[in-house]
Amino acid sequence: MDTSTRRCGDSSRAWRWALADRSPIVKESTPKGLLTCIRQLYFDTALSSSRYAMRPVLDLAGPKHIVFGSDFPFVHADVVDFEIQQLDQLDVFDEATKSMVATQNVLELFPRLGRKTAAGK
Repeated sequence: MDTSTRRCGDSSRAWRWALADRSPIVKESTPKGLLTCIRQLYFDTALSSSRYAMRPVLDLAGPKHIVFGSDFPFVHADVVDFEIQQLDQLDVFDEATKSMVATQNVLELFPRLGRKTAAGK
């Protein structure tokens, strides 16, 4: 994933963002609240495959708004391999969530990728 679909800082700051709801300007532009808007963002796993990074993201965004990310080619392939191993062992994601993060969420976000994958079989 490129940075346009990535994090707005880390999710542990969500409470601070929610305090912005007290501002009249924010209330006017986000009547449902800033956290509601933030929860519509997608977060990736790039260089964040620890429980301390993923638990807050899961709590904030839910499993449908987390996608696999590697930051490749900006990190070496061995780091990407390590990240994948860590995600596979991550205890904050159940098997259904791991599947969603690995493929399902991206295919829902970009359905044409699923069509290309099916056509290539």
